[in-house]
Amino acid sequence: YHGGTTVAVKVMHPGSQNRFANDFRVFRWLCRLALPGWKPILAELETQMMSEFDYHREAQNLDQVRNNMMASPYRDRVVVPQPLHELCCKNMLVMQMLDGKKLSDSIQDKLAEAIGVDTAAATKFISQQKDAFLRGAGEGENEDGHTHPDRSIIDDLMHFRREALAERNQKETVISDTQMKLRLLRFRRYVTQNVALLVDVHGHQIFIDRCFNGDPHPGNILQLSNGKLGLIDFGQTRRLSTKEGLALSCIVQALGKPEPIDVGQVADAMRDFGFRTQKNDDSVIAKYAKLFFDSDDEAKAEGCVTPQLYLIKLSALDPLKTVPDAAVFVARASYMFRGMGFITEGKQVRTAKYWIKHAEMALSGQHPSPAQN
Repeated sequence: YHGGTTVAVKVMHPGSQNRFANDFRVFRWLCRLALPGWKPILAELETQMMSEFDYHREAQNLDQVRNNMMASPYRDRVVVPQPLHELCCKNMLVMQMLDGKKLSDSIQDKLAEAIGVDTAAATKFISQQKDAFLRGAGEGENEDGHTHPDRSIIDDLMHFRREALAERNQKETVISDTQMKLRLLRFRRYVTQNVALLVDVHGHQIFIDRCFNGDPHPGNILQLSNGKLGLIDFGQTRRLSTKEGLALSCIVQALGKPEPIDVGQVADAMRDFGFRTQKNDDSVIAKYAKLFFDSDDEAKAEGCVTPQLYLIKLSALDPLKTVPDAAVFVARASYMFRGMGFITEGKQVRTAKYWIKHAEMALSGQHPSPAQN
């Protein structure tokens, strides 16, 4: 378009909307049996996911998020593609093509280069880290569940490198431990900086713009050839009202402060946001807040290896009666970023620690200019 510029075209597969609706009915039935605590969450989740089947709406979402980013402190580091409205329809989205690849693929390539193994081996290590996160592994645990409290993620990577080379009958490249550690530290810095930028950008979108991607995942994040990050796929864009944004800011402000948190303050903020439980227990409501908007690192300490099991345990103590629609999608964003920290840190990213500055800025009414960082 406009003189031969390349575009990306997203086309809806025939019948996909009906298939999704049928699948979700089955999912809803299973949740009633296995995860009764999720019942308040499902209705909004279904409504928001069904919105993905209108590409006209997604083009409008792209416009708004793109304009917000262009007016933000992240305008020089993050790109959102421009839609071509005149070429879009309900079943087809045409937008600017971003030159790059998935951030997850870039991370795998850089890890393979750093430790001198093939991409398949690097993918295996990252998969092990993801599995550790999903099963609720603690800091210092390996893929077998054994704990090595004195071993850093750098040590884990060097150990993994030796095993990967041995499995492939490859000889180790002659390189000192110091040189290898420097390579791995550079890789770690690359991932850590990108994760920090992503958490920051989404914090800005949630608390300052009050317009954000309700379905962020690694496939929606690109590492561009110019070094910037590209954000795509805004079918599930969620908007917060002023009241919702301020109430959520109060929760994150309370969670992001140094431990111990003020349980009463967190519980009151959750009620202001719209959360309701059967027994109105402050301590349980505060645990819900941490699970939704910060981390689930308390789950394992209480004998729950996954957030789902922890939610069931909390529901047994004080069942959720009302969950605000907006909370579901902020929690989805929080949960995705927690897992990304496992790749290079071996522990969760605590989203409230990153988001507190955006929450406090929203509460103060002061918004950063594009020149601020």
